[in-house]
Amino acid sequence: MAQDKNKTKAQLITETEELRQRLAKLDGADRDLKRAEEALRKREEELDVIFDSVPARHPPRVSADCWMSEGAVKVAVHRLRRRYRDLLLDGIAQTLAEGESLDEELHYLLSAIGT
Repeated sequence: MAQDKNKTKAQLITETEELRQRLAKLDGADRDLKRAEEALRKREEELDVIFDSVPARHPPRVSADCWMSEGAVKVAVHRLRRRYRDLLLDGIAQTLAEGESLDEELHYLLSAIGT
């Protein structure tokens, strides 16, 4: 705030406009993220139906229940995890200011939740 006292009106207006543009960009990214999260949630629900009916760690039974090979079930789970990871990292990246490190933010968040 003290730094703003030394700025001209034109500088403050320019900075305000830049912040508004950045906010609009973040709003757009937020909408995209919400759509992706919804698609992921739907896919997760589909897989939950399959996995909830089968004891843990039994891909052969899962594959029989959903008419997929065991390998296809493992690939679907792998892709779901990878997609979730990508969405999570993208969401975190959207919160960073220019020049901030995604790795540092990720380490901070993990330490904050105690993992």
